[in-house]
Order: sequence, then structure tokens, then C-alpha cells
Amino acid sequence: MIRAESLHCPNCTAPLHVQNKQTLVACLYCNSTIRITYKDTAQPAAATRPDVSPEVVNEVKRLLVLGQRLKAVEYYAQQAQISEGDAAAAVATIYQSIAFAPPLSPVGLFLLITAFFISLVGLLGGVSLLFSWRSRPGIEPLVVLFLIVFGLINMFIFGRGLPGYILVWRGRPARATIVKSWPIRSFARDGRNPPLAHLHRFLLEIHLPNQPVYQAEANGIVTNTSLPRFQVGSRLSVKVSPSNPSHIVIIGPKE
Repeated sequence: MIRAESLHCPNCTAPLHVQNKQTLVACLYCNSTIRITYKDTAQPAAATRPDVSPEVVNEVKRLLVLGQRLKAVEYYAQQAQISEGDAAAAVATIYQSIAFAPPLSPVGLFLLITAFFISLVGLLGGVSLLFSWRSRPGIEPLVVLFLIVFGLINMFIFGRGLPGYILVWRGRPARATIVKSWPIRSFARDGRNPPLAHLHRFLLEIHLPNQPVYQAEANGIVTNTSLPRFQVGSRLSVKVSPSNPSHIVIIGPKE
């Protein structure tokens, strides 16, 4: 990916992150859709697509947070009236800015480990059947296939929160201020209704010791009772990846 520092968003002047010959890009800061045109002897030119609302990019980000990348590409292609190839390139740029899934809870980590062992048992069972050198038309192959598929599906579901879980323990402590907040979805805990928890995406102003202030996005699950402490202007405790400052996990409200 090329970070063209001289190529900026025409709407908010933020630097654009553009792949080679990419013709459409979304500004990661104001959600504008930008058309990129190339000339033989000049720097690529950027022009805002006013017919594509910033809410379109916001919805693409929401779908990516939920893990629905193919749906995000299809939606962006329809809204921007472009090919799915161009939409996929633009969504790939957006995807790199999308924050981690909320960190796994201890229960989630237990379920991830359980899913891994279920899948492993299924894989070993399949290998055992393969080398048994005899046909097994019974139910055993179906059981093996079910164990593998069930384990892999759950590993994918819970595995999305594993990087955040690791970052909670290995990240650098920092403080952050909420600049913007977008609701992703609400859900009930323990099957209760009405919803008692909300998945939000936050634009944060990050303050690391002895470093310039910068902005990054992070995702977090907020309960109804703690929602007032996650408003614009609220201060949070976060952990920052030592290798990539754009990777943030929210620990909680700043005490």
C-alpha cells in the first residue's frame, strides 16, 4: 500500500491511503468517498464523490466490524455504482483501519479453546478413518465432519476477539478521549430483553506518554448502566499495540 502524503482528502485534508492504481478510496476520517484519477506525468488527483453519502462508508465499517466483509463489498458496489472489484479494493483499505473485535472474556477464551479441541478431535478422527484402509459407510464420517465444521465455525466466531485479548495483556497503557461514537448493534445478555449491551465503534484521541496525540478507532461493548460514561468527551483507559499504534483495545472508563 502507498501512503501518498501529498494526496489528501478534498473534504477534511486528511492523508489518503491508496493502493497502486486504485480508483476509489474512502477517507478513514470523514467517511467521504474519493475518486482517484491518474495522469502520466503528475501526482494522482483526488475528487470527492458527493453522490455517495458518508453514511455509506459508515455502514461499510459497521458490516466489517460484524465480520461481514463480502456483504460490505456488495453494499459499497451498489451504493457507489462501481464494479465489485473496485469496491473490494476500497473496502480492503477500509478494513485495515477497522479496529479489533472486543477482547475475549474468560468465558469466550474457554469456548475458543474448547472449539479448537473439538476441531482437533474431528481432524484426528478423520485421519484415523483415512488410514484404517477400509470403507466405513456408517455414521462415523458424518460425525467427524460435524466435529470439524462445528469447531472451525466457533474458532472463527471467538477467534476474532483473540488479538484484543492478547493486547489487553501486552499492550502499552494509554488514555483516550472519545471524539465520535457509532452504534453497531444491540443485544441482550443471558437472553434478557430489552437489550442490555451495545457494540459501539469509537473514534478516539490517543494520548501516549512522550508522543504526539493521534486518532484511532476502537470497538467496545457497553452496558446500559455504563453508557453515560462512554459519551463524546469521556475519558477512557486503553491499551495500544507496541508495533502498530492504530491497534487499540478499550479497558474501561478513566478513573
